[in-house]
Amino acid sequence: MTDPVRIKQLSVTHAHLRSAKRYVSLRLPPGIPDSHVALAEVEKNIPEEALLTCMDLLATRGVQERPRSGFWRDMERAAETLGQMERATTYRAQFLFTLGSPPDEMSEVPGG
Repeated sequence: MTDPVRIKQLSVTHAHLRSAKRYVSLRLPPGIPDSHVALAEVEKNIPEEALLTCMDLLATRGVQERPRSGFWRDMERAAETLGQMERATTYRAQFLFTLGSPPDEMSEVPGG
């Protein structure tokens, strides 16, 4: 039986990562669709493990390219949606840094 809440989390995370991708020169990795996925196909086409791998790749590219703050905001929202609070905190710090208000501590990007 499918869990509608879980499907919504995966779908929203996918949308945030697609939005973040616009700010960097990286194509989404194989296995991550570059467009909307029908809710009935979300669990099959965008599993959490693939989203986390994509998140790590985007974050690494973000550190290298220093995109606008919107990138980090999308990344933060994607991490929060999946309950990845450590990642969300890291992305929030990057977001604040791009705004010119560095937080007290900067941590490294997970998986980077």
